[in-house]
Amino acid sequence: MFAWSFDRIIPSAFSDVEKRFHVPRNALILCFVVGLFFLYLTVFTTVLSYFSYGILAVWIGVGIVGLAAAAFPFRRKDIFDKSPKMVQTRVAGVPLMSIFGVITCITGWFAGVAMVAPQFTGAPVNPYYSLMIVGLIALAFVIYGVARWYNGRIGIDMDVGFRELPPL
Repeated sequence: MFAWSFDRIIPSAFSDVEKRFHVPRNALILCFVVGLFFLYLTVFTTVLSYFSYGILAVWIGVGIVGLAAAAFPFRRKDIFDKSPKMVQTRVAGVPLMSIFGVITCITGWFAGVAMVAPQFTGAPVNPYYSLMIVGLIALAFVIYGVARWYNGRIGIDMDVGFRELPPL
């Protein structure tokens, strides 16, 4: 939630950090409320069974982020060279970030497949659940498109935030 707010996908109020405890209070409250809602759905309905394969999409996302982390030191060397020394740590000449990125990528893809593969779950692949993955991925593009349109309408170029880290 904090990252989405920082990237202006959701209102920027969710990236405000509380001065006393130095935490994004609004983002935490939103996560808590959404968590309670999903807890209610889990306990009192069966609607979340359609989201069971959605976990596959989440783990695929983790794998993609791991791949991006592995490629980052080589693809955006200019930004990597400006990062803190801890981030630039190398093991045998390979950036530690790349090593952990590869591990994250492999873990993400394996966990995603293991969540739905019949040989791991013992259950057959359900085509309706598979459609939920496609729907969730499509929803992500819709949310980003709406955020990009809205922010463009009020004069904010969202691309600026992705050109250099941290954004200006």
